[in-house]
Amino acid sequence: MPCRDFNREPPPCLPPANPSTKPGCEFQDPGTFSSSPDASSEFGIVMWVFGILGTAASVLSFFSALKAGATYQNCFFVAGVAAFVTWLVISYFYYDHCLVSPRPFNVCSAGVIEATFPAFSSVSDQIFAFVAMHDRIDVVLKSIYWASIFKNAPYINCSPNNELPYDDKSPMISEYYHNDAVCRAGLGGSIGALVGGVAGAFLGALDGLAASLSCGPFAWLCALIALIIAIIVAVVSTVIGAVVGSQIGRAASGPGRPLPTGPAGPDFPSSLSVGDYVTTCGTLAGNKGGANGAYVYWFVDTTYQHGCSPNKPPFSYTDPDSAPGFVIDGCCTPTAPQGPGPLF
Repeated sequence: MPCRDFNREPPPCLPPANPSTKPGCEFQDPGTFSSSPDASSEFGIVMWVFGILGTAASVLSFFSALKAGATYQNCFFVAGVAAFVTWLVISYFYYDHCLVSPRPFNVCSAGVIEATFPAFSSVSDQIFAFVAMHDRIDVVLKSIYWASIFKNAPYINCSPNNELPYDDKSPMISEYYHNDAVCRAGLGGSIGALVGGVAGAFLGALDGLAASLSCGPFAWLCALIALIIAIIVAVVSTVIGAVVGSQIGRAASGPGRPLPTGPAGPDFPSSLSVGDYVTTCGTLAGNKGGANGAYVYWFVDTTYQHGCSPNKPPFSYTDPDSAPGFVIDGCCTPTAPQGPGPLF
């Protein structure tokens, strides 16, 4: 199968790995993962720095304006800084989910699906669509892929089997499928937040100034109330703009499969189910999806389905290792391979 071309040295299908070589769960010691920042990640660092500076500026401007009094200019400046910081936070979701491209590191692996997580599956993602994550499956890997996938990983997720001792749980990897609707919702949210932020700065300044005129003789109290109202109005307006924009962006994505093409069918991940044996090919990355530096597929390019396990989750690696029709998958070679060495 074409997936075998993804590994420089595909592992032999047999024999399975020695159980004593199974990596431990969670944080590894030592972990040697390096994110190898590219232009996109450097842009993310710049956004992070601007976010810190914006937050500091908002604090300083707040107290400066409090001392100077609740003028329209002071309320507008404070509201504008608050809207800008809120826009940065909202835009970072789009940047992180859709603009960061890890350096090509193509791999292939196979295992059994432990869980599926469709995009927009939670109530919060339905409302705040700009924070939604791409479609994801969690796969308990066959033991022959431990060495090629998990070597030097700083963190390893394992199947959530509470009936097994901690050291006997099976290594698992999260695999993401690019979903156009997620990116369009993120872009729409960023644009909507920008529009809402600009409107919020003006509205916040007006509302703050109006509040200051009805506070009475205590100038510092009037200024405090006015500035707080200006900030709240600006932040709320920015978030509302992001919500509206993300819903428009999501609706504009229309029906169809996310790209790159994953499993067949327009309703992923229902086309893949818990317990399916799968071979997946794609790009390996770290520090994605809040995974503590664990390696993940970002994204899966090709998927092959090889039947379904007769067992129920949580799964052990012994399940895909011993499945009769899954000894030879889309990655491994029937005989011991020859080559320059392991992938990592």
